[in-house]
Amino acid sequence: MAGERLASAAKPAQPWAIVTDADETILDNTPFQCASELARHGQFDPQLWKRWVDARAAAATPGATAFIARVHQLGGKVIVVTNRDDEPDRSFSPTRGNFRALGLAVDAVLFSLGPS
Repeated sequence: MAGERLASAAKPAQPWAIVTDADETILDNTPFQCASELARHGQFDPQLWKRWVDARAAAATPGATAFIARVHQLGGKVIVVTNRDDEPDRSFSPTRGNFRALGLAVDAVLFSLGPS
């Protein structure tokens, strides 16, 4: 539905982009959430989360790959904003690797700066 609305929307003459969240928007973390719930009874465990992110095991949410491709087909860019932390050496970023492995051709990722 988002792709259809995007196709019918007026496009600006200058470059344009869509901005999206990563988790539960284009990355499906349902397996992590289920395992976490069973293991921790609802308490968030940052070490389990880090292992999940490092494993690059999240699948794409249904329709995410096609939507990103549609944005590019229409001349737009895709920017992802996430509260995930990035690695100091971005070439080893598990989140970026997860995107690549799934064919989620995002143009930029804005990561968290860590705890404040």
